[in-house]
Amino acid sequence: MKNVKFLIYVTFLLLLSLDYFACINAKTQKQKKPRKVKAPIPSKKINTTIPVLDTNVSTNTSNFNVLNYGAKGDGISDDTNAFATAWLDACKVQGSMLLVPSGSVFLVNPITFLGTNCFSNLVFQLDGKIIAPQSSGAWKSGLLQWLDFSNLKGITIRGNGIIDGQGSVWWNDYSNNNPLLETESTSPSNNMIYNVAKTGMPSTKPTALRFYGSTDVSITGITIQNSPQTHLKFDNCIGVQVFNISISSPEESPNTDGIHLQNSKDVIIHTTNLACGDDCISIQTGCSSVYIHNVNCGPGHGISIGGLGKDGTKACVSNITVRDSTFHNTMTGVRIKTWQGGSGLVQGVMFSNIQVYDVKTPIIIDQYYCDGHNCPNKTSSVAISGVSYQSIKGTYTTNPVRFACSDSMPCAGDGITDDTKAFDAAWNSTCKVKDGVLLVPSGFTFLLQPIEFDGISCQSNIIFQVDGNIVAPSNKSDWKSIDFEWILFTKISNGITLKGSGTIDGQGEDWWNHATIEDDEDSNYDLIHTHKITGVSNIKRNRRPHALRIANSVNVTVTGISIQNSPKFHIFIGTCQQVNIFNFTVSSPKDSPNTDGIHLSRTHQVTIYNSTIAAGDDCISIQLGTSNVQIYDVHCKPGHGYSIGGLGFDKNVAQVSNVSVVNSTISDSLTGVRIKTWQGGSGFVQNILFSNISMSNVKTAITIDQNYCGGPKICPSSNDTNAVAISGVTYKNITGTYLCRAVSLVCSKYKPCENITIETIDLIPSVGPMNKCMGHPICSNAFGTLLNNTTPPLKDCLLSEAQPPALPPIAQTPATPPKAHRFLF
Repeated sequence: MKNVKFLIYVTFLLLLSLDYFACINAKTQKQKKPRKVKAPIPSKKINTTIPVLDTNVSTNTSNFNVLNYGAKGDGISDDTNAFATAWLDACKVQGSMLLVPSGSVFLVNPITFLGTNCFSNLVFQLDGKIIAPQSSGAWKSGLLQWLDFSNLKGITIRGNGIIDGQGSVWWNDYSNNNPLLETESTSPSNNMIYNVAKTGMPSTKPTALRFYGSTDVSITGITIQNSPQTHLKFDNCIGVQVFNISISSPEESPNTDGIHLQNSKDVIIHTTNLACGDDCISIQTGCSSVYIHNVNCGPGHGISIGGLGKDGTKACVSNITVRDSTFHNTMTGVRIKTWQGGSGLVQGVMFSNIQVYDVKTPIIIDQYYCDGHNCPNKTSSVAISGVSYQSIKGTYTTNPVRFACSDSMPCAGDGITDDTKAFDAAWNSTCKVKDGVLLVPSGFTFLLQPIEFDGISCQSNIIFQVDGNIVAPSNKSDWKSIDFEWILFTKISNGITLKGSGTIDGQGEDWWNHATIEDDEDSNYDLIHTHKITGVSNIKRNRRPHALRIANSVNVTVTGISIQNSPKFHIFIGTCQQVNIFNFTVSSPKDSPNTDGIHLSRTHQVTIYNSTIAAGDDCISIQLGTSNVQIYDVHCKPGHGYSIGGLGFDKNVAQVSNVSVVNSTISDSLTGVRIKTWQGGSGFVQNILFSNISMSNVKTAITIDQNYCGGPKICPSSNDTNAVAISGVTYKNITGTYLCRAVSLVCSKYKPCENITIETIDLIPSVGPMNKCMGHPICSNAFGTLLNNTTPPLKDCLLSEAQPPALPPIAQTPATPPKAHRFLF
């Protein structure tokens, strides 16, 4: 025996709180509907499938004792009819109780307790013992279940009684009785073949207790033992609680799963002892939101997800937690198993605080699962991602860990393997489910090539949960393709949320080192994205990509995550509506070229708050076509401050309105608050508020520049008389220190700035040696109102009377030189 104590954190990709209905169309097996079974009585046989009921009856709570309906309870007489009749009466009464009393043994043939038109919240009080028949005649040609509860709304089975499947007669008929040879128990075709010549039992083994198509199911207190096959099964159920129960059958009893879940969601299993001949708990396709804790498993085959994807089927399993549990003398501990050739996704799985004793292999992922039959090699596979192992400790007898992952859908998250295909597959699955969650789990790093998450077919309110790290290729040459962005979310009209505690790292250093002069000029970016300039394909090949772009989407939320070291802009929001960004962090070096923090273009109804941005360019850049933007409690250090523009590039029409930046800070920045427009453009910037902003060591604190030229290139001619009109700009309570200049308002003489309001400006030079660039405020062609005294004095900065704009220059005559800037002392 090998003893090892190990703590392993392995997390493979993506958490999706896939909704139950995501997998309904991907069932791997078809379940038979409840079968009508006739049970013998002394004079005749009756149908024990309970018929449709007349619910026009009393709703008084009442108890229905099977002894009062003719049950003998001697373990020999057939009590099926008594159970059926008692159920029929109990079903007519809201909150009623069917009582199986203690001190008696009831022989019951296969029976269905049908809940069609039943009142809700029934209680099946099991204090006695129910046993299955051992004669082949009771089972006809073969049934899938013995005690079947179907289509119920609120059903509780409780008590200290026993359900005994008396399965030994079935196990002994198994021709090749090898407990290590596993089969799937989800359809008749997958059952073991038995030697019917010995006792004549059918070749199909039944499940002891099954719940089908039911909601709010509770099982507590009882014992289930010696089932012919699975002991307890839930299929197509919602809202299941299993606790304080015991399940037991011999270790060598073949295929006797303890609890089997299929197409069920919102399941809690806890404080339960499971000992059987197969999986203690088996989780099959269509299951989501399953929480298992404080379970004692052994002997058995551990807790398994799968096998999934048999015969090329699609399987979906998500949001599974197994924790605080013990395994002893089991074949496996926690396991995920999928067949070759399947499709779909297992994601969002956590195994935590697991103690193992003498377990052959405590941790298994097997994407080549085969039950012992001939299994041909196939290329497709069920994707496995977002699996976390935390604090798995104890002893093993063969191997501690076995990962057999598919070449086509590898289990990754190592920062080296390309995980793009897995992300793409996870997105496609998540997108099909309302409120679906794609999880990037913590503890691991996922390498992505450029990828597009297209939401045109998505359900509403998709969540992209980033708790781990996502990284781009570190070298420019390793990028398989170069586009305008690395990660793109587009055409999501029903809500997308990016949240979590993880990091998106563009690893942009190699891009920065190879940046060209043209690449540093940012003002034509919005035009490139709308194909308004020629040579787009060449520009596209030479441009550095943005880390994250969200385009053509509605109801966008970004919160909690960090984006760092983008080759270009960190997050580009384009042509979106209803955008909320908060508790968000951007980080790149001060000298990283053109790495805007947040870039907004053609986007409306934006709120950005409680965020920290450190970038090599504008902390927040607001571009053409953007309106109704609120920014508050944002900290910019270092960077180029909060900028509107540059607008009007290439004679473009730019419109920006209703923007407020309040209660924020700017430190170690090239500029503070800035509006910048190109000569020759048109349109407007209006209704802008900068208020309660604290600055420290900002080169130029307040800037309007209608002669902006974004980079070392040929700027528009100074003879161009068009300009983006700027009006309704308020500066209020701007305080702090500057390095070069407090205020620079350089407006066009052809389109002067209008309705500028200045109130409570207190800006002083930074402490230390006088900077060579230190200068006094500059103002030209700016009209507005000064409401109080300022530091530095700005009383002569704003022109108080509206003056007509200068006339355009006469053709073939040198342009009239612009009015000299006013240097204010």
